[in-house]
Amino acid sequence: LQATTIDQRGLVVVPEVVDWSQLVSDQVETYRRTDPGRMIELDVRTEDEVVADHNLAISVLTNLLSNALKYSPAGSPVQV
Repeated sequence: LQATTIDQRGLVVVPEVVDWSQLVSDQVETYRRTDPGRMIELDVRTEDEVVADHNLAISVLTNLLSNALKYSPAGSPVQV
């Protein structure tokens, strides 16, 4: 949906230097608090800083984590 909005020029993308490791860690911690019984393994293998739109990056991570937890078998770990 956001890609369509970007294509139609209705969404402004603001590229900036983002601490990717911290952003991923923050989102994982949010999901760990939401579902403390679920194991979420974190192994960030990327540059610390990337250029991205901060809010869109959070949306992507939220979507990926949500889908991983929703569609993976109960009791199985989710690796990020």
